[in-house]
Amino acid sequence: MENQQREEWRWVIGYEDKYMVSSLGRVKSFVRKCDSYPRILSPFKNKLGYLGIHLMKKPKKYFGYLVHRLVAQAFIPNPENKPHINHKNFITSDARVENLEWVTPSENMVYTNVNNPIKSNRGEKSHFAKLTLENVIEIRNLRKQGKSGAEIAKIFNISGSHANMVARGSSWKYLKDGITDGK
Repeated sequence: MENQQREEWRWVIGYEDKYMVSSLGRVKSFVRKCDSYPRILSPFKNKLGYLGIHLMKKPKKYFGYLVHRLVAQAFIPNPENKPHINHKNFITSDARVENLEWVTPSENMVYTNVNNPIKSNRGEKSHFAKLTLENVIEIRNLRKQGKSGAEIAKIFNISGSHANMVARGSSWKYLKDGITDGK
């Protein structure tokens, strides 16, 4: 016999009688009263891979929520009022209650740094990246040729401080002369 997870449903806080969230990370709507309701809503993925959902508060007035936050608020006690939610398996689209826990920002960072077997995205793979690997190499070469941070900044449409950090290696520091250090 397979070990199937039992799905439990609870009302979404602030949306009682309208929406329920399950221990498996699903959301269902009771907003319309017709044959097809209640119905399971389809979440969307944001750019970081988290599942999101739009819930209607007032007629034709929708608000966006992260599904993992709705699950945690409904199922996981938070007596210390910790503001962040950690995904224990590092899969941001996995909003099952057993994968979530309330944490402080520093606990979240420590957990990630100690337990994450997958290296974080860095360089141009980072969602914060404004430069490509080729840009970084060119910036460092331009600095060696005597260009100032302000001149480099104009070329790449970045701030002077960012240009200086890239040029001296305090940003993109895992690169050594344009070559990755294997990490």
